Amino acid sequence: MEDFSQAIRLAPKYAIAYNNLGAAYCFKGEIDLSISAYSRAISLDPESGEAASAFYGRGLSLCFKDDFKRAVEDYDRAIKLRPDYAEAYNNRGVALKEMGHLHEAIESSIMPSRSIRTMPRPITVGDWRLGPGAILRGPLRILKRPARWDYARPVI
Repeated sequence: MEDFSQAIRLAPKYAIAYNNLGAAYCFKGEIDLSISAYSRAISLDPESGEAASAFYGRGLSLCFKDDFKRAVEDYDRAIKLRPDYAEAYNNRGVALKEMGHLHEAIESSIMPSRSIRTMPRPITVGDWRLGPGAILRGPLRILKRPARWDYARPVI
């Protein structure tokens, strides 16, 4: 984290450093600091591809706080900026399921496969950790460290 903080001191408008700092805080379980770092990355350039990553990361952090409504809003914004963002669709599905919107959750997990031909890189099995079947298996369970989830976890 010191490297990201140093990058921010040298270039305070460097959104990527805030994005990486947000990810590091999330991994350490410092969720409020993570949300703050992602929010700063978004504020620097809210319409860029980097902002899509920041919305995605902030959505993940919000899931750790059980703020699924705001997480879905962030995943929606990430998808709007990057319509091929499979991980955002995946995590959106998990958050919707946690909110009790099972039909929408399944629809969200199916969505990326509809536009698979437009994706910039080949899809791998690792890209699809959720899928419609996983949504039905049970609730999202967070273990002691936020970066570790069970089978129905958002993609980090």
